[in-house]
Amino acid sequence: EVGLDDRLEFSAREFIFRNSGAYGVNNGKVGINTTGSPSAYLEVNGNVKITDGTQSDGRVLTSAADGTASWQNLPLSNSGFHATLQSANQVVVNATDAVVIFENEQFDDGLGYNASNGFFTVPSNGVYQFNVKIQWTLAASTQPLLFVFLDVNGSKAEEAKDDIITGAGASFKTISFSTVLKLNAGDVLKVNVRQESSANQEVTTVNSSFSGHRLY
Repeated sequence: EVGLDDRLEFSAREFIFRNSGAYGVNNGKVGINTTGSPSAYLEVNGNVKITDGTQSDGRVLTSAADGTASWQNLPLSNSGFHATLQSANQVVVNATDAVVIFENEQFDDGLGYNASNGFFTVPSNGVYQFNVKIQWTLAASTQPLLFVFLDVNGSKAEEAKDDIITGAGASFKTISFSTVLKLNAGDVLKVNVRQESSANQEVTTVNSSFSGHRLY
C-alpha cells in the first residue's frame, strides 16, 4: 500500500503499457494528473518537460517522418545577423587563405553567428541571403591579386576577385558581393580572403562586414 505522500520509483530496461484486450480498442489509455478517465492514449494535465539536448529558447517540438520528435527553430523564425571587423586590421600574408573574424556583432537574432571564430552555423533549413564586404589596405608599389570568397562546409560557394596596381603610397580597395543559397540546418559558413603579391596586405576595420538572413 502506498500513501499519498510516498514516492514511487521504477527502474527497468523498458516499460510497456498495453490494453488487456478485455475493454475494447479504445481503452488502455494513460492519464497523468487527470481527474477522470483519460480521453487519449496519453493525457497530461499540467506541464510537460522534454529535454533531449535539442531544446533551446523559442524552439518548437517538431515531428520527423518516423514519428520521433526534436526541438527545432520555427521555419520562419528570425535568423538575421550582422557583424563587422572593428578592433584591428587583419594582416593577410602572401598566398595564404585566411578566415576573417568579424568580432563586433551588431545583432544575431538566430544565435547562429560566432564572433570568436567568424563562423555562421545555419539554424534551420531554408534559403538565405548573405552580404560580404571587405576593404583592403594595400601596401605601396605592389600588384596584389585579391580574393574574397564565401565558404560553406569547406567549399567555395561564392567568390569575387580583383587585380590592381598600387601607387607610391598605400591605397584602398573594396570588394563586395551578395549571394542567395539554399542551406540545411548545421551548415557552417565563413568568409575567407587571400592575396597574392610581394608583401603582406591588410583587411581594414573600415567598411568590412558580414551579414545574412533567412528569406524563407
